[in-house]
Order: sequence, then structure tokens, then C-alpha cells
Amino acid sequence: MTSYTKRCCRCLERKPRSEFYTSSRPSSDGLLGHCKECDKAQKRSRPEQQRREASRRRYKAHRDEIIASKREYALRPEVQARERDLNWMRAFVFRMGFERRIDEWDEFQPYDLRMSRDGEWLQEQTR
Repeated sequence: MTSYTKRCCRCLERKPRSEFYTSSRPSSDGLLGHCKECDKAQKRSRPEQQRREASRRRYKAHRDEIIASKREYALRPEVQARERDLNWMRAFVFRMGFERRIDEWDEFQPYDLRMSRDGEWLQEQTR
């Protein structure tokens, strides 16, 4: 018969299995040894400096893989199209002298709106 509870290795309390995160490493039940509460408490107590140092160590250990992954992502057609459109928008804002925030780009839809020669926005018909 399977047990629906598990004992936390840190607080030593018996808790339902839903109170444990799943483990990415092989384990007998597929769950971490400590409960979610203990995991959150540990993360809160760990200083930000240690997190940054751990991140740096991970980057140094996997630098080539990270760079290759970023390169592969940048070569995706949808990413290149977005970057091209962002560059166009930045140049447009600069040329027109607007002081708009580029963060509002998500609201701007470059494929639906086109600018005519006299500076008016035209709604492009959908095909």
C-alpha cells in the first residue's frame, strides 16, 4: 500500500505528498526530501550575495552552453523579426523626436499598422 504522507527531513513533520516539490533528480518517490515550507524558509534566509555567487559559478561552469543557447535563440526567425521591429521603432521615435517609452512596444502592432508618407497611421487590411 502506498503512503500518502511523507516525513520532512528538516522539520521532521509528517505532511501530505502535495506539500513537497517534485525533484529533478532521481528519487524513490520523485519528491524532494524537504517540504515546501522548509524550502521557502531556506531561500528567504540565504543572502542575495550568495545567490549571485552561485549564479556566477553556474555561468562559469556552463559558459559555452549558455552562449550557444543564446545564439541559437537569437537566430530564430520570430526573434529576429521582433529585434528588427524594435530597432525600427527606436529609430522612428528618435527621428520624430517623441519621448515615448519603448517599453510600450507590446501595445504597438507593427504588422497591423503602417505609416503613410504624410505621417498618418493607416490600418492595413488583413488578408
